Order: sequence, then C-alpha cells, then structure tokens
Amino acid sequence: MRFDLLKFHPSPEGKGLSLRWLALLFLLVATPAFAHAGHPGHGASFLAGLLHPLTGLDHLMTMLMVGLWSGIAFPRRWWVCPAAFMVFMLGGFAYGAAGGAMPLAETLILASLVGLGFALLLDARPALSLSAGVVALFAVAHGFAHGHELAGHDGTGFAAGFLIATAALHAAGAWLAFRGRRIGQATGAAAALLALALVMSP
Repeated sequence: MRFDLLKFHPSPEGKGLSLRWLALLFLLVATPAFAHAGHPGHGASFLAGLLHPLTGLDHLMTMLMVGLWSGIAFPRRWWVCPAAFMVFMLGGFAYGAAGGAMPLAETLILASLVGLGFALLLDARPALSLSAGVVALFAVAHGFAHGHELAGHDGTGFAAGFLIATAALHAAGAWLAFRGRRIGQATGAAAALLALALVMSP
C-alpha cells in the first residue's frame, strides 16, 4: 500500500458513502451484544483467536479506529500507531494469560472508545510520539482482556490468530482513511454512542 493513498481525496460520491457508512455503524451500535461471548467452540485455538476480536464491538471498533485515525492524522506514518497497538496488546495478552491483574482494564477499554472516537470527530492530530504512547496504553488493556480469559491455557495459537485479525482491522481502518474525513467523523460518532451504551448497560 502506498502511503500517499491514505491522503484525503474528496469525491462527489463521498457524502453518500459517508451516510451509508454512518447508518451501518449505528445499526451495529444498536445490537444488544457488546461484550465478548467467550471462545465459541474453539477454546484457545488459532481460529478462536482469529474470530475473537470480531465478537465484541468495543474491541472491534477500537482496532478499526486505530488504523482509521492513524491514516487520517499521520498519512505518511500511518503504521506507527497500529504497530504500537499490536506490540503492547501482545504484552497485555501475555500478562493476562499468566494470571496477572489489571483492575482498570475495562475503564481503559471504555476510554479507548471515547478517546479515539473524539479524536476522529475533532480531527485531532497530536504529536505522533504522544499518540503512539496513548494507543499503546489502550492496547495493553485490550490485550489483557483477551489473555485473561485464557489464564491457565496455552494461548500461543490464539495469540497468533488475534494478532492477524487485529492487523486486518488496522489495515481496514487505514484503507477507509483515504476515503475521506467524513468516514472518520461518522466512526467517531458511532464509537461515542457505543461508549454511552456500554456505560448505561446493566
């Protein structure tokens, strides 16, 4: 993928595309199942890891937004924040799988939705080093949430699967970035609604 493809290229079809994207995201937010549903039928397998990031909107949206925001805010270095996310997510995963404790994990996961969502809504572009650091902090929490569910089990295959799925979501977000800022703003709005729904859910 050429870095310059991630620059903003307005098109007459952009508005309609953004509206359709926004409608789709709102439909996703309206679904009742936000949290992960465990590891359905595959335990700690590679397939479970590949599918698991897709079973919770909180994780899915965050991973997508990391790539999307990076592509919009840092078009020539869009890969830095996704790379930081994957490295630190793996660290959090290992810590959780080893039985570690992280009392603020859920709070940080919620903060990742709010923070990235508003970064997209406001077209925020802080320093790359600061951005990568904050993304890394969020990633530790997301990795811990995955790894904690596998404490006491061999999670090697699972980790490989969910790293591939995460990379694919980052890449999808980066690809969406070159379609224009409207998609970023729509995704940010959907993330804010999702965060609100998670806070209000019993």
